[in-house]
Amino acid sequence: MNITYRFATAVAIAFTLSACTIARIPVDNLNYQGTATVKSTKTASVTVCSSGIGSRQQTTMMPVGGIQIPTTRKSAGEAFDAQDQQEFERSLKKEMVRLGIFRSANAEASAADIGVLVNINYSTLKTDFVEYTLNLTLTLTGGKAPFQKTYVVSSLEGDTLWQKMDTNGAQAIVKVSQKTLDKMVPDIESYVRDAVR
Repeated sequence: MNITYRFATAVAIAFTLSACTIARIPVDNLNYQGTATVKSTKTASVTVCSSGIGSRQQTTMMPVGGIQIPTTRKSAGEAFDAQDQQEFERSLKKEMVRLGIFRSANAEASAADIGVLVNINYSTLKTDFVEYTLNLTLTLTGGKAPFQKTYVVSSLEGDTLWQKMDTNGAQAIVKVSQKTLDKMVPDIESYVRDAVR
């Protein structure tokens, strides 16, 4: 009986701990949430990369008793890693073609009509709520003049308190990726519209 009890306890603990792990959610199948108005037959070279600036430091105030204690956490640049960047690049290419903004988004840089470069300057993970923040730069070339814009996108933008409390790390990466895509597509459309004229 004692062995059976121990075995049952071990199985219950194993199931409980396995439920605590968070599976990755791929970000290579995002869909633009707006309506595209620009269509073109241009080809594009789309690249997403990271400048690798390094880690960012985040300080969070933790309530303990009746006082706030600052806790510091360093993000080692893994908040939006190489796999997330590759998946986001695939999503961006797929959406540019699906929306008709480009005929093809897989062209070599030297043969493409338009160059689309997304550089992840740095990413930050805040742990008071699970929040990923991306600081990235979009550079467009091949039109009348080069275009460059920097975005700071948070996974918690527009979320209610309950949504913030109910978001895990994998969901936060999907949210920040979706919000980044939704912010960049109108700027890419505008650039292509001017290039077609």
